[in-house]
Amino acid sequence: MIILDNNRGEYKAIIIAADRYKQANDLPNTLNDAREIKKLLTEEPSHFKEENVQYYHGNLVTKAVLVASLTSFFTKAKSEDILFLFWAGHGGQMNGEGTLSLMRQKTMYQH
Repeated sequence: MIILDNNRGEYKAIIIAADRYKQANDLPNTLNDAREIKKLLTEEPSHFKEENVQYYHGNLVTKAVLVASLTSFFTKAKSEDILFLFWAGHGGQMNGEGTLSLMRQKTMYQH
């Protein structure tokens, strides 16, 4: 159960489960982790509404889809909104920066 102070903004989340990879081991447990996070965010009492929680997994975890979704998520946010981002998948460091590794990609991308 997640209870946050009430404010005038909306509570929004993006949950990403990168479970399948071409160039690395698949991570089937990311689906379980992401489902549990979504359940924790949306079960009562919570300020997160189901329609404000985006969930990506499988074929939807591509660079094009996620860049568009994340860009929209952050640019449409108001200063009063509470934003939550959850990533379950491969990641690493490149040039001292954190990276996310997406399915169907040969390399990791910095964002």
